[in-house]
Amino acid sequence: MIAVTGHFERAKVKTISSKFFSALKTQGLEIKKVGISSKKLKRSGFEIICVVGGDGSLLRVARSVDKTPLLGVAAGTRCCLMQVKEKSIEKAAKKIAKKSYSVEKKARLAGKVSGKKLPLALNELLVAPKKSGSLINLEARFGKRNEKFSCDALIVATPTGSTGHAYSAGGKKIRKDEKKFVVVPSNPLNREGKAFAVGQGTKIYVKNLDKSQALEVVVDGKERFQLKGKLLIEKGKPAELLKLK
Repeated sequence: MIAVTGHFERAKVKTISSKFFSALKTQGLEIKKVGISSKKLKRSGFEIICVVGGDGSLLRVARSVDKTPLLGVAAGTRCCLMQVKEKSIEKAAKKIAKKSYSVEKKARLAGKVSGKKLPLALNELLVAPKKSGSLINLEARFGKRNEKFSCDALIVATPTGSTGHAYSAGGKKIRKDEKKFVVVPSNPLNREGKAFAVGQGTKIYVKNLDKSQALEVVVDGKERFQLKGKLLIEKGKPAELLKLK
């Protein structure tokens, strides 16, 4: 069984998903449309989950699904992670039917705030002030390395996320075979403060040095959690993305 999901209430997603659904059905595949908010995506044991929309939709599903391969079908404004374009829908359906694909594992970040688990991040974890426009003061430990940061925000990104927000903030792109995460202080008070990389086996601890200031941990730019106590960031279970041959 193959699931097709997305924000079907959006006109373009509805159109593209209907085309993709029909193409899969023509190949004799068993398909089911599932709402992007449905718990069935995680519980129903689908062989593949096809996400129609933009990168945000794929990231959303990746935060809740662990072991099912995901395939992105472009129908949004930002589609860097979406492999199937509208013009290649028919070809993609044929490749899926013939199982002409591989499964690529993508590193994710697992965060914990005071012992509470956060959703897994395929792109990044961001520590930022709840009220924008103010500097934050953090203390962080990266294995045996200790750092203090005065900056607008602190970004910890995966190789996938290193090409997005982290890159715009001054970080370097990381290849997936480097097995690293990139750490980027955004607009640091110390202008010499630069981004750096740490091994994916490194445990990162982040602490707020200003108790009067409310901070948040933002997962993949969407889900927000209040930072109380310490934040632990480490390598989580990988996401699985389908790669058509």
